Amino acid sequence: MMTTRLEIGLLLAFAGALLWAVFGPAVPQHAHYHDFADARVWLGVPCALDVLSNLPFAVGGLWGLATLQRLQPGAKAGGQQHLAALFFIGLVLTALCSGFYHLHPDNAGLVIDRLGMVVAFAGLLAVAVADRVSARAGVLTAATVLLLGPLSIWAWAASGNLLSWVVLQAGGVLLMLTLA
Repeated sequence: MMTTRLEIGLLLAFAGALLWAVFGPAVPQHAHYHDFADARVWLGVPCALDVLSNLPFAVGGLWGLATLQRLQPGAKAGGQQHLAALFFIGLVLTALCSGFYHLHPDNAGLVIDRLGMVVAFAGLLAVAVADRVSARAGVLTAATVLLLGPLSIWAWAASGNLLSWVVLQAGGVLLMLTLA
């Protein structure tokens, strides 16, 4: 199968983002990042509103997975149902990991929080790319985010430089806007 112009453009965008993430200026995590939002205890749950605000992610993820299960086999378009399932699993993981982080906000918990988000990012971006570029490009996008997302989190945890995580998030938003 021949590589299309859109696939080449996507590869070039990924290469540019990777170069920026590796060679761009250092971005420190805000010194008071963990001092935000709700610090109240409710029904024994610390930072209750922050922890409980993750419930809609879990509900949305479980609803999406249940909906995918009810689809007729012929209604499932190509391989996109797997990419959609990745997104919905990511929403559930985001709820669990973010809830864990918000119980006691610190850098170790933030690593866990961001790892859950990577799965949701990978699925969301992959579905969009599969729809607008190609199924092959969607799978490549999922694999790239699932590989580079945890590496960007590790880079931040090891060095304090948040740039690669910022590039992943901002690049994903720019990709979604471009595809829209």
